[in-house]
Amino acid sequence: MTDNSDATPKPHAPDSLLGVRLLDWRSLAFGLLGMVAWLGVCVVWGAAVLGFLSSNSVPQPSSHALLIAIVGVMCTPMIAAFGLAVFVPLLLFQRLAFTAVFVAGTVIVNLLLMAIALSLFDAVPSSRFIKDITPLLFGFCVTLSVFATASQWITSKSLRPQMKVASAPRHVSIRDLMGLMFATALIFGIARFAFREVSVGADFYIAIGFGIATAVIISTMVKTIIPFNAIPIDGNRKPATRSGRNFRIALHLLAAGTVAAATTFAWALWIEVRFVLWPLRWNQVVEMAALAAASVFNAALMLASVSVGLFWIRRCGWTIQSSRQTTARGEAGSSVEPSVVAYAETDSARSTAETDKSA
Repeated sequence: MTDNSDATPKPHAPDSLLGVRLLDWRSLAFGLLGMVAWLGVCVVWGAAVLGFLSSNSVPQPSSHALLIAIVGVMCTPMIAAFGLAVFVPLLLFQRLAFTAVFVAGTVIVNLLLMAIALSLFDAVPSSRFIKDITPLLFGFCVTLSVFATASQWITSKSLRPQMKVASAPRHVSIRDLMGLMFATALIFGIARFAFREVSVGADFYIAIGFGIATAVIISTMVKTIIPFNAIPIDGNRKPATRSGRNFRIALHLLAAGTVAAATTFAWALWIEVRFVLWPLRWNQVVEMAALAAASVFNAALMLASVSVGLFWIRRCGWTIQSSRQTTARGEAGSSVEPSVVAYAETDSARSTAETDKSA
């Protein structure tokens, strides 16, 4: 009888590649649909709050800081949810055509939902609202798209749904560049035709500024909440301690919150320039301190809304994978031959492989 106890263990193979692919697409679908649903909830919430304030004839707040806080309750979750629906799908490893169609469809559907909700709750004509908000939403979403695509290509990191079998992360190809050029030309062509009678004002550039800030916040929160999937090639690197991880998380949250609060504070000063007159009076100092507190409140709402969407896709099994942590032989640290399908280092696959080795 031949003793096979010293034989090299074979990499664990799934029961069927079809079953793994179904698991992959199910995780992808649940993650994307969850973000779309969260965006719809935030849109209806903002319209309902505005309708409640209008129907009850609530007087204009005497304090500008209170007005900023009320606007934040209505709009901040919606801005964060729109940012997630645009930024996160463009970090996926799927082809640009798929993510671009999903993002465009999500934005259009929720824009119509916002117009319908406002017409029901606040009696705002849908046509007028769409005409006013579309240029601002266009600048916001295009800015997010540019930052998301650049972030994925520069850092070589992409989001992956839960999967047991996956090929190595792909690098940027000529096809990707051509697809991006075509999508950009198509989007700007449609926008030029749709906005030919719209003059670009200061609000458009403010929307771009909010898009930049939202991209920075979501990018930071993605690295904070979504776990990394690949194993570092350097095996001598010591794993991070619990205190080190907690410190890194706190630092990321502080950075994201600071960007959100500073953006809100700058916007509040922009629409109330009387607070920047020099020399400042005592009542202006008090009002600016109240504005700072309202900005921190809005920043907390922003981080909470972003965290809801990111924790959902994490629950669906999404992870971050870096192509710089892979080798030509498959996944990072794996011993799979090039002719064999590379095995992703997900928790389920890794635990199964360890069980086979121990057996």
